[in-house]
This record gives sequence, C-alpha cells and structure tokens, in this order.
Amino acid sequence: RKGVKGLKNLGNTCYVNSVIQCMHAATEFRESLPTGTNGNSMCSSLGSVLKSMSGPGAAVGPKALHTTFCNKFPWFKGHQQHDAH
Repeated sequence: RKGVKGLKNLGNTCYVNSVIQCMHAATEFRESLPTGTNGNSMCSSLGSVLKSMSGPGAAVGPKALHTTFCNKFPWFKGHQQHDAH
C-alpha cells in the first residue's frame, strides 16, 4: 500500500517486525487499538507503533513497544536472536 512505513530492526526484531507489519494490514484490528504514551500498556504501545506506520516518511523505530514487551517478558531483553514460534 502507498504511504505505509516500514520498521527499523533493533538488533533482534526482524521476526516480530514482520508480524507487526501483518497487524498493520488488518485495518479493523489496527483501528481498534488505543494509542498514547502509557508505556505500561502493550496494546497502547502497539497501537502507537501501528499508527506511526501510516503515511509517508522514514522507517519507524519500534523502541517503545520493544521496551514494553521486554519489561513484560524479560527473557527477550538483550540482542540475542529469538526465532518466531
């Protein structure tokens, strides 16, 4: 689609980036998520990343979502490679 940004790889996020791009393509899902700066909410962090992907411009860095995810699932901290399961 025209006007959709990609995602920056933060070292070990290539698999999850592809999943996020698929979620972005699901319009109803994307539009149902909250957005905002509530760093404790996985849904809010995901919604903010998905919203920032719309429109022209440079690739989006999903750092806030990655941080929220790692806080909830600490075994994903660091830059080790994790296969998608």
